[in-house]
Amino acid sequence: MHYLMGRLSACIMDQIGLLPGGEFRAAVDEARGLPFCEILLKDRSIRITIQRTLSKLSLYGKLRLAYCLLFSMEAITKEQIEMFKDKDLLEQLLAELGETFPELREVIVDERDRYMAYQFRSLCKPLFPGVPSINVAVVGFGHKTGIRSYWPAAADPSVLGDCMNVPVAPLSERLFLRTAKYTLIGSTLFLLYLTGRLTYRRILLPLATGIRAMLL
Repeated sequence: MHYLMGRLSACIMDQIGLLPGGEFRAAVDEARGLPFCEILLKDRSIRITIQRTLSKLSLYGKLRLAYCLLFSMEAITKEQIEMFKDKDLLEQLLAELGETFPELREVIVDERDRYMAYQFRSLCKPLFPGVPSINVAVVGFGHKTGIRSYWPAAADPSVLGDCMNVPVAPLSERLFLRTAKYTLIGSTLFLLYLTGRLTYRRILLPLATGIRAMLL
């Protein structure tokens, strides 16, 4: 799943001519040039996000998501990216995501909004009495509305809920996925063996025989 989501991100960035996470790289470069500026990464770990996503999806949902990530990548233009910056359109797209994959909307968007709102709120404390701290948060455009909505309650740790817990998948599902994994590995190795054997018999062996005949 890490590979599929990384492939999707790389595909989109390649189409529009940008590096993945380019806006965050620019923010880090800018912050490094400021005196007494500390860079803090306050998004939830991608490992936890993906594990929670997989735990929320049924086996059919996992297969469906994998299919969409592999075969449903349409070309994206810079004009479409500019359209996504429109708040109403973005909210509509997130709503459509919630209809198709409600588990994805909950884990990838809503839970991370809660997590980041809590993390940002915890930073908003005075450095010294009467000396406020100055914090600048750089987030994806799709998280702005959610973070604002959770901000009033973000001072309370209970806003996090269970978003840091990773449920264990059912035993039957784990056995199926592990069996599928090793079956795929075994099939790949077997195909490599057949390919090597065929190459040896049809190319290397006749070539070696011809060279030996020439030498003799």
